[in-house]
Amino acid sequence: MRKDTKDPAIDPERYDAARTHLQGAFEHMLAAGHSVRDFSEFALEKFGDSFLPYLRRFLADVEQGRIRIEGIGNKAKTVLLGVWVTPEERIEMIRLAAFVRAEQRGFCYGSPEDDWLAAEREVDARLAQEAGLATKGHKAFTTATSALEKEFGNLKATIADWLEKTASPMEKTRKQPARKKTEATVS
Repeated sequence: MRKDTKDPAIDPERYDAARTHLQGAFEHMLAAGHSVRDFSEFALEKFGDSFLPYLRRFLADVEQGRIRIEGIGNKAKTVLLGVWVTPEERIEMIRLAAFVRAEQRGFCYGSPEDDWLAAEREVDARLAQEAGLATKGHKAFTTATSALEKEFGNLKATIADWLEKTASPMEKTRKQPARKKTEATVS
């Protein structure tokens, strides 16, 4: 099984086989009025969390125009999927923003590191604002899932504590392991 050079979790042959089916399902769901989030939730529910790298790759391919989806124009694609920026483009954006910051202060006072860090925060914030509905929906879904898992863990612990406190003495003795008679009797 050959792994993809872009994402080591993706098997290219498997992705190529799934891509056509994903494209058809995506087109049908959009035509039926469903969102990219609905499509993503459907795919993850059907195939499990291990499918997430394939889904991300598919949505990136759609966004970058490597897969054409019928009935979706460029503006709608940007709204749904956001603006695609490669790591190299992001670095260039940060470099330019850091230069502008240094230039605005006359290249005096301050440091290039501070300019870079401030520019990095600025660029990342801008990119987060321009993230598409799919990315925003996935982040919201992940955050909600984490909160629910934590809450259910707390609830489980609370119930276990309550059961322990309210158990009758008879139930408590049933839960204790049987004692072995290893002590010799003294005569």
